[in-house]
Amino acid sequence: PFLKPVDAEGLGLHDYYDIIKKPMDLGTVKKKMEDREYRSAGEFAEDVRQIFHNCYRYNPPDSDVAKMGRKLQEVFELKYARMPEEPVQTDPTPPSSVASGVTRGDEGSGLS
Repeated sequence: PFLKPVDAEGLGLHDYYDIIKKPMDLGTVKKKMEDREYRSAGEFAEDVRQIFHNCYRYNPPDSDVAKMGRKLQEVFELKYARMPEEPVQTDPTPPSSVASGVTRGDEGSGLS
């Protein structure tokens, strides 16, 4: 789970899109990173957290999927908390000495 969009039709989850209004998965997050769609680490974290929000909203708390979601979120939050804070660049072309990726910025919590 979590790597690709939920195949609601294939899994017979006929109510999935009635309950989940903002689907998100790690493959979509990766593509958005590669396409540089995130303006801050906070936007990136918001999408990752949306995956967990959807997981907990749709699946019973004692289900295997919810248990996997909690474990993955725990790992994500620990790693994210350790990211160094760096100033957000206004120039879209990073200097050659800066590794590509997302820098930590303002946090957003606007999960829907």
